[in-house]
Amino acid sequence: MNKIDAGFLRHFQPYLALDRAIWMIAFARFIIAGGTFVLPVYALILTQKLSLSPADAGMMVFIVSIGGMLGSVLGGYLADTFNRLALMAISEAFSAVCVIIAGLFAYDALSIIFIALSSLALGIMRPAMRAAILSLCSTTSESKRYALSLSYLAFNVGHAVGPLIAGFLLLDFYQWLYWGDAATTLIAAYLLASLIKKNTGRKPKADKKTSQESIERSTEHDTQYDARVPDKTQIALFLAVNICVSFCYAQITFTLPLQMAESFADDGARYYGLILMINALAVLGFTTVLTSLTAKTHPIKNLMLAICGYGAGYVMIGFMPILLVMGFAILIITASEILEVTNGDAYLSELVPESRLGRYVSFSVIANNAGIALCPLLMGFAIESIGLSWAWSLVGIVTVFALLCLSFMLKRAEKIPLQP
Repeated sequence: MNKIDAGFLRHFQPYLALDRAIWMIAFARFIIAGGTFVLPVYALILTQKLSLSPADAGMMVFIVSIGGMLGSVLGGYLADTFNRLALMAISEAFSAVCVIIAGLFAYDALSIIFIALSSLALGIMRPAMRAAILSLCSTTSESKRYALSLSYLAFNVGHAVGPLIAGFLLLDFYQWLYWGDAATTLIAAYLLASLIKKNTGRKPKADKKTSQESIERSTEHDTQYDARVPDKTQIALFLAVNICVSFCYAQITFTLPLQMAESFADDGARYYGLILMINALAVLGFTTVLTSLTAKTHPIKNLMLAICGYGAGYVMIGFMPILLVMGFAILIITASEILEVTNGDAYLSELVPESRLGRYVSFSVIANNAGIALCPLLMGFAIESIGLSWAWSLVGIVTVFALLCLSFMLKRAEKIPLQP
């Protein structure tokens, strides 16, 4: 093996040190994402199969989304009360049952109720899954970033496959769209359930390279840390940044396709598909390397870098709408997303006690959803008021606000000790 190969492979070594349960959860998430057939095409189901008007379909999609958000609120508190792996398995199983029933009523509006219940169950599962991943990590902050990175990568690989299969099933095997979704969900529930007995009551372990002194210092720190009251100011700022970050990334699905249509007319949809392909390939190529390169950098600094990347990328798209420039900009934006995902919840987990991790992770999930919901609302108003090109300046304002929040957080971070 030459030196170049050895240097590249070192980026993968920390993943191999992760707990087996984390790998299993990541694999379950891959199956869940790859088998999520209904929700990606639900607007088409409502309009084409149930004959709803676009306005009514939009309202139903909104209701289903609200179910997911309510589930996240409930899931956060349940994750701090019950076994998180068990909660994940039960939520997945309940979601699968709801989707199976929805498939039986696939041509009836009654199916909407069961899809909403399924969304509620998935909402309960999400904070439990993120909290479980963080809880199963070793005592180092770096391991949490690698664990989140692995989970993120697994989700994106699965998500790249799911919508393609969904489009095929919608056309020729409509009811199997539901039942295939349910089958993969049940497989994921079984995998999660198989971990319950093996991991009940187990404490996070130290990395192999962690010294005994570091372990003892971490144990002493955890005892003091779990008893302290979370810094609500730091957490509030973190959640505000989360909303801003989600608002920025949501531009890919709302404002970017509008920009592509305006810049390239009939070729806009084709070029938009190319941009999404670049985004997917960048996720696969950048995730491990970026996680490795930034693992020892303070998470707030990584988040600041991510915000700068969002601002630079979207300014390039808005004011230089050339295909080559857009392709380069989407690489920057994808790198920013990776930095945010791998550092956000990892830092949040250092701000709160383990006993409250689930509920605070649920706040993070809700903040993400809020940012995504605000994107079409605010950008739609901005586009109508000042035009598409200048509407991108709103994204710039949001990134500046997020940077100010992060700068203030960085100054306060010295008062909030991180785990070694």
